[in-house]
Amino acid sequence: MLIVELLLLSGHHMLIIGLYHPPSFKYDEGNLIDTIINRCDTFLGMHPHGVVLCGGDLNRLDLDCLSSSPSLVPMVNFTTRGTSTLDNCLTNHPELFNDPFHFQALIKNDH
Repeated sequence: MLIVELLLLSGHHMLIIGLYHPPSFKYDEGNLIDTIINRCDTFLGMHPHGVVLCGGDLNRLDLDCLSSSPSLVPMVNFTTRGTSTLDNCLTNHPELFNDPFHFQALIKNDH
């Protein structure tokens, strides 16, 4: 997980969370979710109008837990690997972003 907080030239605040949650992991998934939620809550407590963007290869991470507390909305509504949606992006301000779209990779890739 990589967390970056930005102060944009416009004066707006943005929290970006990049995450790789592997299919096999050796940590408590609940702790990971709590860390993300706590970081979002802290950020939004300091910057109530701030933008949160969380994305990456989430595999089977429980997105319902992430979308409940800081009101993060999953933006990807199509499969990203086979019949599953493993790659996703969540935000508290979906109106600021274009809808994601699927494109064919130019190299051999299973995502």
